Amino acid sequence: MKFLMLVLSVALTLTAVSVFTRAQATEKPAATDKQAATAPATKPSTQASAPVNKKCPVSGDPVDPKGQTFSFKGQKIGFCCDDCIDSFKKDPEKYAKKLAAAK
Repeated sequence: MKFLMLVLSVALTLTAVSVFTRAQATEKPAATDKQAATAPATKPSTQASAPVNKKCPVSGDPVDPKGQTFSFKGQKIGFCCDDCIDSFKKDPEKYAKKLAAAK
């Protein structure tokens, strides 16, 4: 009798865990909606359009057409390398002045 109670307890526990896991997997995370609404104005760009500049605002070298870009104040900025993107992110206003000349 004790064995039967133990088996039933284990079976009920496994069923409850399974139902809970399925419910969690089908729920949409609410944080995703909040993140989209509070996204910063300056973020890495995923747009397919070309950058607004031809020269890197950090180094002055030509922009890598297949390289990463960064969205800054509504403009897609191109860079020659990842190091320059990192420098730009640290102090974007410093390099924004060079941006007009780098176009």
